Amino acid sequence: MAHKSVEIVQINLHHSKSASAVLCKTLARVQTAIALIQERWFVNGAVKGLGGCGKIFHSNTQGKKIRNCVLVKGAQATFLHQQSGEDLTAVKLKVLTEKNEALVFIAGSAYLPYDSMEPPPTREVEELVKKVKDERLELLLRCDANSHHLGWGSSNTNARGEALNDFIMEKDLQILHRGKEPTFMDCRRHEVLDITICTAGMARWVKDWRVSKEPSGSDHSQIRLSLTCESEQIPWRNPKDTNCESYREELFVRIQDVPSRFRNKRDLEHAAERLGEVIRDSYENNCNIKRPRNTKMVGWWNNQLSILRCQLRKPWNKVKTAYAENSRQKALEDRRGLQRKCKKALVIAKNEGWKKFSSGVVSQSEASRLVKILGGQGASNLGCLIKPDGSYTWTTEETLQLLLEEHFPGFTNSGDMEQGTETCKGTYKPQEWALAAKIVNPQG
Repeated sequence: MAHKSVEIVQINLHHSKSASAVLCKTLARVQTAIALIQERWFVNGAVKGLGGCGKIFHSNTQGKKIRNCVLVKGAQATFLHQQSGEDLTAVKLKVLTEKNEALVFIAGSAYLPYDSMEPPPTREVEELVKKVKDERLELLLRCDANSHHLGWGSSNTNARGEALNDFIMEKDLQILHRGKEPTFMDCRRHEVLDITICTAGMARWVKDWRVSKEPSGSDHSQIRLSLTCESEQIPWRNPKDTNCESYREELFVRIQDVPSRFRNKRDLEHAAERLGEVIRDSYENNCNIKRPRNTKMVGWWNNQLSILRCQLRKPWNKVKTAYAENSRQKALEDRRGLQRKCKKALVIAKNEGWKKFSSGVVSQSEASRLVKILGGQGASNLGCLIKPDGSYTWTTEETLQLLLEEHFPGFTNSGDMEQGTETCKGTYKPQEWALAAKIVNPQG
């Protein structure tokens, strides 16, 4: 199925519950989406607040703090364990364009530590860019740069910004940031710290890059963009919206021209064809064309949260536009008070939504969904496999070939592969394949 567009959201959640809820509401409205996230709400080794939004990928580096994760909804994704680490999460994605051509690219979320002794970028980012160049793939990388450079809209340029900008120019990458809208804002400063880097080929697919003006619940703003994979949406008509009275009147007039006497089979076919045209034209003239709009919402969102979010927008705008220090401090205090109020209302709304959902479970499908939620087990996703030499597979074909060689040695050509596949279906279960081939857990 071709994707009309892929919505991409970049955000530093700053471990905030309200920021996670706003992101969850944003992702619920779209069918296919990618979220490049940093400093997510993380409790006891699990990402919280984003349940049901999609598959979450992040590294499982023991004893280290993982700052990044990537969330994928409605697209085929493979977690690149060998390219990910403490400050970088990389995922290989495949989407279909309007011509049913596969667009394969790598999406990543990178954090460049401000207290690092070495200039940016990190070694992980350098290795990822080198891998992309070697494999001739496209790259879309979200960076919390913690660096200043006038090239991406910062107020000044520092040594870290110079080093990062030189790297981007050297590797023939592009920065998608437009304008000087700040992406980070607190009581001390407004600054552009979050940037989007991509390859030249990827830039042709990116549309509508912007810094969202909606309150994100974090001190970082959401950055949104779209990958346009289909130029036009398919129009449609809803028969229920037909003007029945006008339709009957027009059909009564038009049907008078349909022949009612037939001398042979040819006349009968002509009359049937003409009758179909009359009915179709009358229907189309009295039923307006519509374009599909996704209005899906999260079940726990209510009118009170919408009102609080609108109220939160006013002090947010005052903080950005106030020149006097007293006015800015007053706006910041109002904003903090509304954020606390919004956080309490959010907890109450989620609890009430859960009670309403669990009390309404009456069918088998709803009960099955509840079991999956409580069990915390989503759909399994095949990631990269460890080869005998210690390296990782890079493509799906390599993964399947390794599974075949591991369990059915000798099946190397196409004919043997088909025969081996049939044998696999009757002998092994997918869970046994995964265990024997040492699959890297994509959820960490």
